Amino acid sequence: MSLVVNGLYTKYGDKEVLKDISFSIDKGEILYLLGPNGSGKTTLFKSLLKIISYHRGEVFMDDEPIHDKKTQELSKYFAYIPQYHTPVYDYTVLDMVLMGRASHISSFHSPKKNDVDIALSSLKKMNIENLHDRIYTTLSGGERQMVLIARALAQEASILIMDEPTANLDYGNQAKVLKEMKRLSEEGYSMVISCHNPELASLYATQVMLLYKGEMFKFGKPLDILNRENLSHIYGIEIDVIEIQSKFGYFQYFISNI
Repeated sequence: MSLVVNGLYTKYGDKEVLKDISFSIDKGEILYLLGPNGSGKTTLFKSLLKIISYHRGEVFMDDEPIHDKKTQELSKYFAYIPQYHTPVYDYTVLDMVLMGRASHISSFHSPKKNDVDIALSSLKKMNIENLHDRIYTTLSGGERQMVLIARALAQEASILIMDEPTANLDYGNQAKVLKEMKRLSEEGYSMVISCHNPELASLYATQVMLLYKGEMFKFGKPLDILNRENLSHIYGIEIDVIEIQSKFGYFQYFISNI
């Protein structure tokens, strides 16, 4: 499913915080959003999810405008995966994933067998079906992130919106989560991901957007966008880019001169 955003403007009160954002991604693409704090990454997420309303512009899913769609209808398109989540109650992993079925279940009704089957299938897709009866809060950070992705899959949305999905994870768990995300993109899921690490964007993104002061500074392929000039401009420091070709592929490393 393709996503097209045309000329999006968003306000908080009288203050315009997103200005003229336009981009598109196709099925299976991974878009990384990079920019300093306050550049508009979270606001763009909230605009797509209609948590806040944009006052100009339009968003299309497969050429169909979504401006007038209600939250339940939007859940067919977008699934949000937070950076880190600690519930108040001691839910099991299966209960956490079943929450992704909320938009498919009528008010005051319990999940049916079909909902449970879809939740279990989502856990299996993330290779964590063995955790289904564990208490979510007892899991490691990497396991929790896998569960949150499984919950999004149970929602049966086409586009996964992820807020720094590997933040606070150790190197090994980062690699595991990113490997699963890459696999899901190959299965046709599209992703919009906020990130503070340009190296991850250079490795996993198919498209990169640099946001700066609420505007789209640059958008395009990682090799075209992630360069010294662009990154130094948006972050306000001198950044060197080191390019390495190895038997594992092409890599970029980013070093700040401070």
